[in-house]
Amino acid sequence: MSDEIKLLNQKIDFLTDQVMSVTNRLKAVDEFKEDFSLFAGEAFGEVVHFMRDVDYHFRSEDMVALLKKFLRNTRTIADMMDQLQSFTELMEDVTPLAKDMFHDVVLRFEQLEKDGLFNTIETMIKGMKRINANFTPEDIERMGDNHVRLLKLSNKLATPENLEKLERIANEVENIDFKADKKVSLFKVLKKARSQEVLRSLDLVLDIATIISKQDKLNQEN
Repeated sequence: MSDEIKLLNQKIDFLTDQVMSVTNRLKAVDEFKEDFSLFAGEAFGEVVHFMRDVDYHFRSEDMVALLKKFLRNTRTIADMMDQLQSFTELMEDVTPLAKDMFHDVVLRFEQLEKDGLFNTIETMIKGMKRINANFTPEDIERMGDNHVRLLKLSNKLATPENLEKLERIANEVENIDFKADKKVSLFKVLKKARSQEVLRSLDLVLDIATIISKQDKLNQEN
């Protein structure tokens, strides 16, 4: 076989391969057309159905007006997108801090619960409910005024000197023997009554009794 015949056969084989390639491509295009025609038909049906639903509410003028507004406010929309992006970045930065703060708050509440604070608050609420159920607002207001007066009086009487005296008196009273079978003679009582301490105490008691009597008399006159 001559070289010319070989060269001619090679060219024929090359052309055959090209024709087969083009044929395969055309076949693929035909298959794509068939598939796309099915999809396009369904999509077109959906579009027709959608347009039928919005036909009474949609006008081309509205679409044009909406498009104009969109174009006029392009800068505003871009600014809003920038702000949204900034907010998103801020949330990404704040989220770890918020998690740490929430964890600290949970730990604090757990500690408060262990300390019994919530039980105390619950008890206080129950007490307030009982007060509200048994007293009128006028009674509660009157009690509040009386408590204020008692606190003022207590502030006047509870001076450091008086508190020290009360502490000493309480300590000495604890040391007194209050046994019922203790023998007490009249002579011993009279002997104690002659002491200056007892006389001063009796004089103080009489002064207090006199003041109380005067106050009772004023209350009766009023």
